[in-house]
Amino acid sequence: MFDVLSCYRHVTLWTRIHVNVRWRLFPFTSLEPHIPASGILIDIGCGHGLWPLLLAHLRPQASILGIDPDEEKINIAREAASSAGFRNVRFDVGYLQDITLPSCDLVSVIDVMYVLPFDLQVRVIKKISASLCFGGKLLIKEMDFTPAWKFRFNQVEEWLAGHVLGRRYGTKVYFRDEVSWERLLFDSGMRVHTLRLDSGYLHPHLLLIGEKLE
Repeated sequence: MFDVLSCYRHVTLWTRIHVNVRWRLFPFTSLEPHIPASGILIDIGCGHGLWPLLLAHLRPQASILGIDPDEEKINIAREAASSAGFRNVRFDVGYLQDITLPSCDLVSVIDVMYVLPFDLQVRVIKKISASLCFGGKLLIKEMDFTPAWKFRFNQVEEWLAGHVLGRRYGTKVYFRDEVSWERLLFDSGMRVHTLRLDSGYLHPHLLLIGEKLE
């Protein structure tokens, strides 16, 4: 069994703690059934590269691209990929709204959209949709509003991250409910279905799967 956390043995203690906590807060492996076997797979807001590195292992025939605006995190992701010997993954620095996406088979956006204002979310989704090949997939992992206690827990955590710890870009958050996300993806030319991924977790994880129709 591949241990993705072993890719970060040579980073600082704080980074190791961060990626370990990140790994344990969300079931990344539950996304595997929705990932194409090959093609160009892009992860937006990849942070330290945890998910792209797992993708590189799970889909050795695919070409993986991780993008994040934090150059320090991207450098750590590159070092982790190099230490693991992966040749099918690369990392670039950039903001989603500013970069040009290549034609691709998958775009994943995990816990990123909620920091973008609502109007920017719309533009970003349309931009991603335009880059997807016919039948390509968009995976958006966000937080749902239910159950209420999990959403309130997440609100407190986000407030601490933005106002106290300074671990986020900006201090405001822009959550949508499931119906709003489904409508946005549908209006952007995708067939949509959703999955709950929060069983056994403190956070109300919601996965939206959009499939490009034309």
